[in-house]
Amino acid sequence: MTSQLPRKPKGFTADAAYAGEENIAYHKKRKIEAYIACGREEYTFSDDPPTMGRILDGLTMQGQMRRKIRTLKGQRLYAKRKAIVESVTGQIKHVIGLRQLNLHRHPKVSAEGS
Repeated sequence: MTSQLPRKPKGFTADAAYAGEENIAYHKKRKIEAYIACGREEYTFSDDPPTMGRILDGLTMQGQMRRKIRTLKGQRLYAKRKAIVESVTGQIKHVIGLRQLNLHRHPKVSAEGS
């Protein structure tokens, strides 16, 4: 996703579909501040304080990303994703039962719905 942009972004947020170890490592190596969900986030309120301090090196890339999102800065930045229209499109697709595309190849898929 970020490799196709005309300029290197300072940072971005992404959903769990982009949480592969290789993808996280790619952005870390290029010093792009990524906040990528590594699974479904709970929508309950928690009394747990945000995590603080340095992220430990012994964790997997996904473990480091989970920890990073739980920091105060991570929570603040990742919360902005809730305002993106993509979630509305996903909800509409869920309600009408569109769980996968029926058509194949890019031109046909783009005609089926975004």
